[in-house]
Amino acid sequence: MINLIFTLTVIFVIIYLSIIYGSTALALSGLAVAAFAVLSYVYLIFAWFRASCKIEAPVAVTEPGRDVGVKVYGGTSGLFYAGKIRYCIKINNDMGKGKKRLRLREAGIYNMSFPEAGQFHVAINKIKIYEPAGVLCIRKKMNESCKIIVLPDIVPVHAELSEGTKNFFGDADVYDDVRPGHDPSERFGVRPFADGDKIQSIHWKLSAKSDALMVKENSLPKACSAVILAELCADDMPGYIKVIASYSFSLMDIRCPHYVAWFSGIKDDIIRIRVDDEESFYIMLNYLLSEKKAKRASGIEDIYNERYRSENILHRLFLDSRMAMYRNGERIAIYGKGTISKQLEHTEILL
Repeated sequence: MINLIFTLTVIFVIIYLSIIYGSTALALSGLAVAAFAVLSYVYLIFAWFRASCKIEAPVAVTEPGRDVGVKVYGGTSGLFYAGKIRYCIKINNDMGKGKKRLRLREAGIYNMSFPEAGQFHVAINKIKIYEPAGVLCIRKKMNESCKIIVLPDIVPVHAELSEGTKNFFGDADVYDDVRPGHDPSERFGVRPFADGDKIQSIHWKLSAKSDALMVKENSLPKACSAVILAELCADDMPGYIKVIASYSFSLMDIRCPHYVAWFSGIKDDIIRIRVDDEESFYIMLNYLLSEKKAKRASGIEDIYNERYRSENILHRLFLDSRMAMYRNGERIAIYGKGTISKQLEHTEILL
């Protein structure tokens, strides 16, 4: 727009001076500049239809403060070559506040860093297409983007399990691959008969083949003894996610299978993910970071209790929107912005 105003001003001044001084040369110069502007915009209109761009992030997962190389490129196809293309970039975090805008003068690989956890959308909002002389330009809105997931800093809390939690027995679709149990629906293995084994547990067919008594061992369901409930409406959502991730990682680290649950504003339903190991932990974290911040509390405790009212859970951990952590209704900690890491380091919890 500035270039267009400047061009029109130059044309007006030249024509005005040619009229005042009666100069044919100035008049012809003004007409030449006007013709250049008209032809340039005709050229740009054709280039507008042929213009395209792309944005990519080869490394889609990173940590706060670490640079990520984002590749931006574009051009025009056919005979209508663009002199240069400038890119307007918009960076948005679904869990954070506000948006960041960048203006890139040319295509290339740019290092971008993100100070907080979340799922960031780095999008080309619009481009400016210049004619070969690089004087006049035309804008085109674009909808090209890439996602970059920034994982939170995890600060493990000091968590311990009571004997009741360690030996918790309940229904589950996941079975222990180390210890046998009492669930006859799944077989853990077969072993030689030992004193004290029940006659009903003998595997008669296998015993007949091996000429020795063999005993069937049942599987042990790995029931979840705990659940972490989250409300996605805190003022400091990156800090909130950090607390949830730190608690979940700590329970996973001491081999305590648990659920992490929240009400999804995207799916308009409760989401519950089981965490047993590192793989399932990062799957949960990926789903959690892809959510959007809620405008108000959803009442996740009541929703969860209603949905899973027949389920036996020993411990419910609930982090409310004010960053207060509750265990079975009793507040055990409250986390303040800027001191979350230190507070997590000194947190002790017994389940």
